[in-house]
Amino acid sequence: MLILASLLFAAAANAVPFTLERLELDLAVDYEHERIDGTARLTVRNTSTESARIVPLLLGRLMKVRSAGGLQFEQNIVTFEDESIRQVDAVTVHLAQPLAPGASTTVAIDYGGHIVGYTETGELYVQDRVSEAFTMIREDALAFPVLGAPSRAANRTILRNGFSFDARITVPKGFVVAAGSLVDTHDDNGRTTFHFASSEPAPFLNLSIAKFGILDENGVRVYYLPADEAGAKLILQRTRATLDLFTKWFGPLGKPPRLAVIEIPENWGSQAGLIPGIILTADSFRDPKYLFELYHELGHLWNPPDLDKPSARLNEGLSEWLQWVVAAQLDNVPPDRVAKMQARIIDRVTHEPRLASIPLASFGASDMTDWSYRVGHLYFSLLERVIGRDALLGIVRDYYQANREKGATLKDFTALVEKRCPQASTISADWIYSTRWLEKLRTAGSLEALAAQYLATS
Repeated sequence: MLILASLLFAAAANAVPFTLERLELDLAVDYEHERIDGTARLTVRNTSTESARIVPLLLGRLMKVRSAGGLQFEQNIVTFEDESIRQVDAVTVHLAQPLAPGASTTVAIDYGGHIVGYTETGELYVQDRVSEAFTMIREDALAFPVLGAPSRAANRTILRNGFSFDARITVPKGFVVAAGSLVDTHDDNGRTTFHFASSEPAPFLNLSIAKFGILDENGVRVYYLPADEAGAKLILQRTRATLDLFTKWFGPLGKPPRLAVIEIPENWGSQAGLIPGIILTADSFRDPKYLFELYHELGHLWNPPDLDKPSARLNEGLSEWLQWVVAAQLDNVPPDRVAKMQARIIDRVTHEPRLASIPLASFGASDMTDWSYRVGHLYFSLLERVIGRDALLGIVRDYYQANREKGATLKDFTALVEKRCPQASTISADWIYSTRWLEKLRTAGSLEALAAQYLATS
């Protein structure tokens, strides 16, 4: 126990020296015992400047590692050193030989156990469990081994460039595993194995399991829960319409979309990626007034790779702005609804004391990216009022097309905005790189009044 404690402390105190390059899963779902079992193979690369021998991994607190491919390992249920309500199974794997800087190796983890949520940590969307009604296998609930130490600060330093994956998930016949990049399915003795694979880097992998219905048309596959077929048809239509709009505004994606849209229970957290697919909460399927959540996630498909580590996630603010632009065009959402929503945002930001001292550019480093949605939304809404919608859409288009392969930083984006807009250098200085925006917004009283001030001083 003393050896394990010292290893965990060392891993937590320093940046984790690895990044994930490939994830391979071979798992079976056992509904009778409400658990999953199988093997995860992680190919990791040493991103540090020194040789490294200890690979730190995290699993859900009701998971257990049985073996590590013949390598020595330790595991223990621990609490995060800087988050007293987060418990995990912390695993340390000892490589046979130190891994040189830049070199890669593969660690095979045989494990199993129960998936549990992490709502007590404030992550209210992580309600995961093994259930015949709905099951999800994803990193957020640590349903498979994830690079990391029992330290939030240390984990935020891990380099994340995306990873390729190959996943085989076996379920009782009649259940469907949903994700992007489906390769094939195989039936055997009352069970079905679903095979997903991508040789290209993906930002995440979510595997949703239920008795899904499926709609498949023109490159879009919609997985829906049994009661929501009517909503799924509307989701399919709106997905195609939104893809057409974004292609018109921002140009083509790096590759033609073969997109999966997957219904998940309400409050489980939507997320989007071209390769792994879009998970979308059930309210969007059941009530058209929540279709903006679909538009938000589709907007993320036109984000170039984010090179800032940690990222301020301005792209969340962009998707928040875009969701209402699309909703106005496709669903005739009235301007007063958007104005009321923006007024609520302004009221909320003016009551958050940290926003008076921490600029948006530092939200990632300060663990404040929850505010990137709201402050970022106001930033893009202000830009729209200053330079016009068409000009702003053109900036987003050119930023994506120039950087969709190589990636870009927040400074790359603001530099492009400033090049196109005479007032933008002041707006960037106020809204991105300082907190002057907050007092200016309070004084002006509205985005319209503040936009007029920026225009008057140009």
